[in-house]
Amino acid sequence: METFDIAKLASYRENNRIEAKSAKGGLPRSIWETYSAFANTYGGVILLGVKEREDGTFETVGLTPVEAEHLRQDFWNTVSNRSKVSAVLPIESEVEVLEADGGMVLAIHVPRAPRDERPVYINNDLFGGTYRRRGEGDYRCTRQEISAMLRDQGAETMDSKVLDDLTVADFNTDTVRAYRNRFRAARQGSSWTDLDDERFLRAVGAAMVSREDGKLHPTFGGLLMFGNDYDTPDGTGVRDYIHVVDLARGHVCAIDYMLKHRGESVFNLGTGVGYSVLDMVHAFERVTGKKIPYEIVDRRPGDLATVYSSPDKSAELLGWKAEYDLDDMCRDTWAWQSKNPMGYES
Repeated sequence: METFDIAKLASYRENNRIEAKSAKGGLPRSIWETYSAFANTYGGVILLGVKEREDGTFETVGLTPVEAEHLRQDFWNTVSNRSKVSAVLPIESEVEVLEADGGMVLAIHVPRAPRDERPVYINNDLFGGTYRRRGEGDYRCTRQEISAMLRDQGAETMDSKVLDDLTVADFNTDTVRAYRNRFRAARQGSSWTDLDDERFLRAVGAAMVSREDGKLHPTFGGLLMFGNDYDTPDGTGVRDYIHVVDLARGHVCAIDYMLKHRGESVFNLGTGVGYSVLDMVHAFERVTGKKIPYEIVDRRPGDLATVYSSPDKSAELLGWKAEYDLDDMCRDTWAWQSKNPMGYES
């Protein structure tokens, strides 16, 4: 049985991704609000058999092995009841009984729900049983927030698409190890550094549980690079990247044009310059001063070697031209991500 270090609990507080409950009298009813909140926000860990002291430190409450096992069974029985919880998110290894000084602890790792399963709600009550995490507490979502999650259900991104024909064993272990070392150095004290590889890959969105077989598989976003056999200067795909500020200015120019002209018009907004995937990697390395590990894998079927647009029409009719180059894009992306490591809540 794995040993749990109670002294490390404070690290789980990062981004309010922990909820500790005594559970001495059985499975607390309030954990389901927290389950929904974690699932609809950024995921988190529910620890049963632990309470917080007045000074903010934690202590175990002395759960026996039998009590902890009963809590584990009660959790699975309840979470599997669709009239109680709308989605079963953890896999078996993410609900575990751990041994700690002074008693047992049940750790329930709740991942963020996939976009098409949000909102996750309880008690068969969509508008009264949907929660999110704010600060160190759970709050009931408004109808507007729930409607936004429902509207976003069908907007699956390519990064989150599950690759059912691959397994996590297909990841390059050296690449994963290098990334974890960089993550550990940059995010000292993060609770994610203590996760095993599978849980870590799931936490960062590199792997997800498939609806087809209920097992963990890589996502497209988990593969750092696709293909090195294209007919391009360095063998990787070439695309036209654009800075979001240039893109926003282009839309403003297009609106001004629409107000002065009738009919429909089509404009390309781009730099007119194609950058390869390796160009992007090297640009990030230049502006961050960090070495970026990557893995070359087989290309995706149907991918074109080179795709970029001519912005000449936009320059002529809209008076618009891209002003930022690839290094600018990467520098500003890195600056934003560094200041917002978990992104914006949506």
